[in-house]
Amino acid sequence: METCVKRVHEDWTTLPQLAGLQFNKLQPLLSYGKNTADGKFIGVRYFDVCDATKRAFMQLVPSKYRPWVTITYMEITSPYVPPHTDNCSRFSWNFYINTCDATTSFWAVSDAATTPVAFGKDGQLFQDEVKLKRIGQFKAMAHESWILNVNTIHSVNSALPGTRTAFVISSHHTFQDFSTLL
Repeated sequence: METCVKRVHEDWTTLPQLAGLQFNKLQPLLSYGKNTADGKFIGVRYFDVCDATKRAFMQLVPSKYRPWVTITYMEITSPYVPPHTDNCSRFSWNFYINTCDATTSFWAVSDAATTPVAFGKDGQLFQDEVKLKRIGQFKAMAHESWILNVNTIHSVNSALPGTRTAFVISSHHTFQDFSTLL
């Protein structure tokens, strides 16, 4: 499981670089999901954040990687995000705010015939968990920060209703690149 996820901070809100963090989300950058008939969005959205928020989080990133990271605010409004990979990044450092008691599971293909049900610029989607083998899982708590290998098939299942939120530092650099530095 070490190649999929690693906890970095027990309480990121105590870090001096993030003291007094002012936050206001800006326009959505990426959205995966759909709008309901009443106009409510169900899925995952990544929002841009103001420059002050970006500068605060950027202080946590080793200087040689700063040109290649993106800092966003994530909202998951769906109780279940099916197994998928992310093509927008290979590495994600999540600073959780509200977790909805969710479990993130990591998967491997257990049947050589298993193929994604969708390919796209945003990743691959695997809907049939029966043909996948769980290789690890974790449950983040509010204010913890975790690094994730989002190039590995993963899913999210929330035990409580609500919106799961986190600040996210992401990059095309590998999980291994960052996990050895943090």
